[in-house]
Amino acid sequence: MTAYRHWVTMAVLCLSGGIIFMLPYLFMVYAQPMQDAFVFSDSQTGKLMGVFGAASLIAYFPGGWMADRFPSKQLISIALLSTGLVGLYYATLPSYTTCLFIHAYWGGEYFAIFLECIDQGDTQLGVARRARPRVRPA
Repeated sequence: MTAYRHWVTMAVLCLSGGIIFMLPYLFMVYAQPMQDAFVFSDSQTGKLMGVFGAASLIAYFPGGWMADRFPSKQLISIALLSTGLVGLYYATLPSYTTCLFIHAYWGGEYFAIFLECIDQGDTQLGVARRARPRVRPA
């Protein structure tokens, strides 16, 4: 792997990791505007984040198994595409019950599919970088 491709791959992994994590946390960053748009109470907003956290905790354990069994490139692509599609549906301001399912899905998808693959990809890039022999000037 060339140095250019190595850095481009690392940049794509970093950007995708930052972007995919924004959607579930919109309620934390823009709490009042989101509550006004969805017409949710503080309690309902807290439950959304609680569902996200519970799903994340449960999904964390099978995530390593999935990352070892399936190609990381495919899992990352599936995670990014599905998160984007669900995010587009989320933009239609669905009902509270649907938002609960969406946040549970995001928590499970992020921690079961995406996070472990990103960790594995970073590790593989680091190993590939260290494995290259150094050329010393004569």
